[in-house]
Order: sequence, then structure tokens, then C-alpha cells
Amino acid sequence: MQDTVYRYILPEAPTVECLRRWLAPQAGSLVPQAGRVYRRSYFDTFDWRLYRKHRVLELDWAAGRGQLRLHGFEREQAQHLLPVERMPAFPAELTASRLRRQLEKICDVRALLPVANWFHRLQRHDFRDVNGKTVAYIDVSTFHDRRDAEVLYVQLSIAPLRGYVDQGDALRRQLEPQLTLAAQQADPFEQLCRERDIVPGGYDARLILALEPDERTDASLGRLQLFLLGVMELNEAGIRDDIDTEFLHDYRVACRRSRTLLQQAMPLPDEEARARFKTLFAELSRVTGDCRDWDVFLLEFDHLPGDAPAGVHDELRAICRDERERARARLLRYLDSARYARDMRDWRSWLERAAAGGYAGEAAAMPIKATADRVIWRSYRGIRKRGRKLKPETDIEGLHELRKRCKKLRYGIEAFRSLYPAAAIDHLIKRLKKLQNTMGAIVDASTQGDLLLQLHERHSLSAAAAGRVQQLIADCDARHARCLQDFRAAFDRFSRKQDHAAVKRLFKPNRIEHADENTRHV
Repeated sequence: MQDTVYRYILPEAPTVECLRRWLAPQAGSLVPQAGRVYRRSYFDTFDWRLYRKHRVLELDWAAGRGQLRLHGFEREQAQHLLPVERMPAFPAELTASRLRRQLEKICDVRALLPVANWFHRLQRHDFRDVNGKTVAYIDVSTFHDRRDAEVLYVQLSIAPLRGYVDQGDALRRQLEPQLTLAAQQADPFEQLCRERDIVPGGYDARLILALEPDERTDASLGRLQLFLLGVMELNEAGIRDDIDTEFLHDYRVACRRSRTLLQQAMPLPDEEARARFKTLFAELSRVTGDCRDWDVFLLEFDHLPGDAPAGVHDELRAICRDERERARARLLRYLDSARYARDMRDWRSWLERAAAGGYAGEAAAMPIKATADRVIWRSYRGIRKRGRKLKPETDIEGLHELRKRCKKLRYGIEAFRSLYPAAAIDHLIKRLKKLQNTMGAIVDASTQGDLLLQLHERHSLSAAAAGRVQQLIADCDARHARCLQDFRAAFDRFSRKQDHAAVKRLFKPNRIEHADENTRHV
């Protein structure tokens, strides 16, 4: 591995004689090696996690052998190298290495997907000191759309070997004055994206649309909902192909956000249509929820507390995978149904009409800031009232309902955040996340316990596996009890007086008007 590589864009590939002339003042010799041609492929996650961290993952493949390289965009950037026999779907499938650790840290559970590829012709030169020791590689790379096509891009790189950083820096200082475009950012990935009309970072599931306070409510909500519908549609292929679990996660989050906006703010003028789309999103929540629960459980399976013999571990994992596949089959049947296609097509039509400001009625014409104030204030006030009365030890259903209401409040705040001061919104979301994390730990323990109970009741387990399941259920019960003890303190921190006053100033309308039935919280 070379820890540091200096990269430069060149207008044309220099010859060996040209490089020797540029390096003439340096004590040493330049020795060209045999040229090689690679097929270079670039990889990232569906949501561009590497690109957003200013990282590039590339695979050079030739003669049945490959080398993965992870590096940054900057001209001077550390890189990690790893030989591979095949391109894995997930970072965890790589051999233990620094490159794998970096990818796991950034990509987490997301799959590595091909972005684009081209041919890379590499001419390597060893730079040897006066003792004949190679201290750096000087590479001239040309990139081509096809193996023998014209040159699209030329890059020169200087890679000092470990222990020879000073010599590499001396070579850099000697070469830079000779390079016309030395100051340009020099990574072929971005050039390839421009050549292929690829927009790196083009997918983003975050709801960050800018709204104008005086914009009509129907137009604002139409734009928000169309964005969320787009996120759902973009993730459908990944769900169907079962690429990774985050496709379903992003789909579900967009679905829940849409459902919340429909329930709390969407001024649909047709009650029959409102009832129909409420049913659609309720069914989507149910049918995606089963599969997502098993996804989460399997992701955490290897980290469950306690030890189990390998055979028992494998038996339970296989059963969990079967349950997950059954849930996924139900989900796919729903997504493939004519009813789903029809409902989503009609939903888009209603949203396009809304985005154009085409709804009738006072609620549709109301400025979006007034609608947002009312929706967020009512939701926050209801949570504070319920939470102060809630006794979660004896009212688990009430706790579940409070958690759902907190999600809806957060979705509303995030949808309308562009209408409010950023610092105040960030502070409120931070407080809300802490409360959600506490309630989430309670619900997660309960959900895991329910899934384990399903395994015990639905399957003929071996005695050892049944004992392991009972042990895990007991652990879930104990964890559930411990987390319940944290709720009251977490809720009191969320609803303390000084923060409540700030929320009141931020959202409470000057006059609480009677809400139109079409926009009443459900």
C-alpha cells in the first residue's frame, strides 16, 4: 500500500523521454515497466455514501485478477489497496483489511453497486535512487471508452513507497512546475461521470425542499408528496431484486412521511379519494412492516446476547430467513398487484393537480406557513399532553401510540423545516430524537420478543433451539423492563418548560382556528 499518492491531470500522455527530461535534476533513474490494460469499474452504494464522504472505490481487472482501490478526490490523498478474485456485494465479504474497515464504516449494510466503467491503460515507471532501490512509482494512465478507442483522459500519479515519503515529495516538487494543469483536481471518476451523464449524489431520500411561506398549501404539499412518491418509486427495483435492506427502509420512511402529510395537512377535496389513499398507505405500512421487522432482526442476529452452539445458531438463522422470505413474498405480491399500480398512478395524478395549485377550498389556498404552524403545534401539544399522563409500565399500547405520534411530529417538522429558523429546528429535532431513541429501545425489545415467540409457536424446534429461544425471550423481557425505567426521565427532558416555551413561540398560531375536516389530525 502507498500511503500517499499525488495525482495530476495532463493534456496528453508524456513520453518516457519527456519524463526523464523533467526529472533530470533528481539523482536517480526512471525505468519503464511493461504496459498493462485494465477494465476499471467504479462502485458506490445506491445512496452515494462513498461519494458523499469524498471517496472513490475502483476495481482494476485484468487477466482474471483484480485490485480494489479506495481513495479520496484530493490531489494528495491516502489510498487503500486490496487484491480480490471477485467483486463482493457487501464490504463484509472482503478479507480483513484497512480497506474493508473503511468501507464498512462508511457503507454499513448497503451493497456496493457498479456506477460506470472504462478501460485504463497504465504505463508504470519505477524511479530508483542512486543505489538502484525503487523509491516511487510514476504512472501515466490513459482512459478510454473502449479498449482501442481515443484517449478521453490522461492522469499522471506519483506514489512514493512506504518509507520514502521525502523522496516522493522531492519528485512532486520537481515535476509540478512542468505540469500545465497541476492545480486541477485530478480524479478520472468525475470525468467519467461527465462523459456518461451520470450525476454523482443524484439520489437523496432526505426531504429538503425549500418552501415559500406564502405559497398555497396544496401546491407546497403537492411538491413534497411528489418528491416522496419519487423516492418510493426509485427504491422499488432494489426491493424487488433484494439488493440490500436499505431499499425497503427508504421506501418505508417515504411511505410513512406521505401518510403523515396526508393525514395531517393534505387538503384533498374529495373524501372518497382521501379514504382510498389512507387505506393504500395503511396497507403499505402493514405489508412492508413484516418484512422490515425480519430484516432488522437478521441484521442483529449475530449480535444477540448469550452463546449458542453453532448448530443451534444456524438452525434459528435458517428459520428466520424462511420467515423473512415469506414476508417478502407477501410484499412482492402486493407491489405486483394491479390495484397497487392503479392506486399509485391515481395518487400521482392527484399530487400533480395539487402541485399546480388546482385544489378548491379554503384549506388548499391557505399559506403553507399557517398550515405548518397549525399541524406542528397541534401534534406537539398532543404528545406533551399524552406523555405527561402516560404510565408505560401498565399501558404499552399507549406507549406505542405515543411513539407513532412522535414520528409524525418529526416528519412534519422535517417537511416544513425550511419555513423556520434552522438553529431552532435543529435543536427541537435533536431533543425529539433522544426521546424517540428511548421509546425505540422499548419497542425494539418488544418486537424482538414477539418475533422470537412466533418462532417458538410456529416451528418444530430442536430442544436446544427451543431453549435458546426461551433464553432470548427472557432477555428481551428484561431489556424491555430496563428501558421502561428510562422513559419518564427522557420525556421530562423533552417537555421541560423552557423548551416548551420556545416551541410555543415558534409554532403556536396567533389564533387557533377550527380546522377543516380535510386537514384534521387523524
